[in-house]
Amino acid sequence: MKKFAISTLGCKVNQYESALITESLAKSGYRQVDFTGQADIYIVNTCTVTAKASYQSRQLLRRSLRLNPHSIIAAVGCYPEVEADKIASMGIATHILGNLEKLNIVRYLELPGSLREPLVKVSMTKSTSSLELFPLEKFPGRTRAFLKIQDGCNTFCTYCIVPHTRGKSRSLKRRDVLIQIEHFIARGFKEIVLTGIHLGKWGEDLTPTESLSSLLEEILISFPGCRFRISSIEPPELTEAILTLMAEHDNFCKHLHVPLQSGSDEILRRMHRPYTAGYYLELFRRAHDMVPELAWGLDVIVGFPGESEDLFSETYELLKDLPLAYMHVFPFSPRNHTPAVHFPGQVPAKQKKRRAAILRELSNVKRKEFLSRFLGKILHVLVEGKFSEDKNYFQGLSSNYIRVYFKRGKAEENSIVRVIAEKLFENGLLGKVVG
Repeated sequence: MKKFAISTLGCKVNQYESALITESLAKSGYRQVDFTGQADIYIVNTCTVTAKASYQSRQLLRRSLRLNPHSIIAAVGCYPEVEADKIASMGIATHILGNLEKLNIVRYLELPGSLREPLVKVSMTKSTSSLELFPLEKFPGRTRAFLKIQDGCNTFCTYCIVPHTRGKSRSLKRRDVLIQIEHFIARGFKEIVLTGIHLGKWGEDLTPTESLSSLLEEILISFPGCRFRISSIEPPELTEAILTLMAEHDNFCKHLHVPLQSGSDEILRRMHRPYTAGYYLELFRRAHDMVPELAWGLDVIVGFPGESEDLFSETYELLKDLPLAYMHVFPFSPRNHTPAVHFPGQVPAKQKKRRAAILRELSNVKRKEFLSRFLGKILHVLVEGKFSEDKNYFQGLSSNYIRVYFKRGKAEENSIVRVIAEKLFENGLLGKVVG
């Protein structure tokens, strides 16, 4: 029995696809081992959204080579979509597969490839017009299951390479979404995260067209015993209907991740983002009025070409007064194939690093303020397992995306328990289970 190891970089969509890869290999007789050990096959499910992600992908491929120079080393996913020739020239992979090919990886691993002459199979993802269901029986190592219901993006923000790696927006048919949810629930999952590259566009390419809110409504009503979370959603697609569903249904997790990218209208325009800072601020306020316990996270890019100190200050001033749960801060990373790589006014790396540090410190302050709001309150927590080596303490995730630690007591893994929060601890809250 051949042994394989897989490492995943990037988004929740990649994590879902790695689960598909893992299951297909297991069904074909391969045995999974840890990525740090000896294997016959190493698979790196890559990311290339930033230069750092591409670098990390290459590092993992090189680590595989050191672990077993005679193994099959497969670079799969987004990085090969845009730089397959570069990967091949480096001699760090025997198999180089695109996003469509990786989902049929068993077939390609049976074909010969070497470090000097790798097997390269990267089809035209851009021409793909439909999203096929690959049934998934389980989600290894997780109590929460991810379900990709949408892929691709048509927006072409000026900094973003994703449309070139994922193709155009396409949706999983409603019946296929429901089938996969039934599979996960039958196997005991208590929470399912609906994910996509541009999730809010789900249904727009179907015939007849459908809306994400209508899908969510059917899911929430049809599966009341399971809670559902949505991954990142763009501001224009966070509709009143979706917010109403979140306010009215207990099994709709009170957590939203809504990318901002900049608090400057001038920078948003250069980014080709279809909203203003004022629109975003009003959306934020409306959402919190409807769902007071909401955890709101966001992405922000600093050092976009043309971002002066004054324009950066517009972002800081917008964010400093918002009751955010967290921020993901990224220095602008020039990507080939995107317009912004050629924009004038490129910001020096030192300035980008300084601005990122300022916002990350603000994020730390916001996180503590958000957590403190829930001291003394009861949170509904999905139990994920033990905390570190102390078997007496468990950890889990609340509906509003707070990591909660507590004495195990009678709590069982993969159950939802009520925990009263008592104090700040680690990156979350420490509490005790209540009846």
